[in-house]
Amino acid sequence: MAKGDKRKGKKRKHEDEPEEYTVEKILGKRVKNGRIEYLLKWNGFPDSDNTWEPKENLICQELLEEYEAQLATKSREKKKAESKKKTSAVKTEQQPLAQHSEPDTTIASQEAESKAEAMAAADDGGAALRAPDSPAGFDRGLSLRSIIGATEENGQIFFCIEWEGRKEPDLVPAKIANVRAPQDVIRFYESKLSWHDSEDVGEA
Repeated sequence: MAKGDKRKGKKRKHEDEPEEYTVEKILGKRVKNGRIEYLLKWNGFPDSDNTWEPKENLICQELLEEYEAQLATKSREKKKAESKKKTSAVKTEQQPLAQHSEPDTTIASQEAESKAEAMAAADDGGAALRAPDSPAGFDRGLSLRSIIGATEENGQIFFCIEWEGRKEPDLVPAKIANVRAPQDVIRFYESKLSWHDSEDVGEA
């Protein structure tokens, strides 16, 4: 008689009766051809003798209940982990929205602060701005936003220029700005002109 067949029988009292084998542990569960089967580890036998047995052939009710409880616990823990993972993903997606929803006054304050620092640097000869040998904004392919100041260094005029998408301004030689952004240069000079009517001039 095959070893598998013996394990399904009962303990042999006489030579013509089949032996009964004891289940040590339930290792797995599956559904095959519509029937539930369990992978059994037999007491006193190596793992190579483990077999799949249909549920209706088993009489180890306590082991079955213990194994099913373990499966239920693992299932709950898996669902809980997946739920936490989804919640974390939703929070990550919402985070950029929260950052963009900050008041515009913060951005405006930062821009004003940057502009004030740039103007102070321009008045101080541009020491806090771009190093003289580093490429200017035009050479970096940046788009001019506005000219916010001018300074003179070694007899040469420099414009303090803000760039689109950049917080830090650059000092650009006037001879370059005159060619690359002539209209912006004109607007800057016009903003610095003071007009007087004829009466004021006569009185002066």
